[in-house]
Amino acid sequence: MLAQAQSRLTKVRSIQSGLGLLQQIAQIDPLAPHYVDTVEMVKEAWTATGAPASCLLSLKQITQIRQMAQQQQERQQQIENAPKIAKAAALASKGAEPDSPLKQLMGGGKEPGE
Repeated sequence: MLAQAQSRLTKVRSIQSGLGLLQQIAQIDPLAPHYVDTVEMVKEAWTATGAPASCLLSLKQITQIRQMAQQQQERQQQIENAPKIAKAAALASKGAEPDSPLKQLMGGGKEPGE
């Protein structure tokens, strides 16, 4: 019984140590966390603490939650970008100023030397 408890404690500490190392590496390489299966890590840590596995969500539930979070993040990004897009559209509908370099590039405006 004591040996099992020590083994579980060692496993939890190893996972915690690995996460700490991963955080440090992620500061240098932001893609480093993609190497880790966080779902599996949570399962391992959870069961090593002796907590009941029945409390964990299924992979299907986790996938649905992640998809909803991704969609929400995309909607938030669209909301944040909407004013920028509206401003760009308004500027684009005005066209180039008569004597601007853009107007000259487009073939209008005054020719150099006029």
